[in-house]
Amino acid sequence: MRVLMISWEYPPYVVGGVGKHVAELAPAFERLADDSLHVDLVTTRYSGGA
Repeated sequence: MRVLMISWEYPPYVVGGVGKHVAELAPAFERLADDSLHVDLVTTRYSGGA
């Protein structure tokens, strides 16, 4: 299964609760995942980002 998470905020660029939720949800998927789960996260660039 493939999961695509799209969020306009992600730490350290957080305006409201969405960034915190996404930051907690992505690692939770990883902890529960087996080899058949692939998670991608797409977010905006922020100053200092890669």
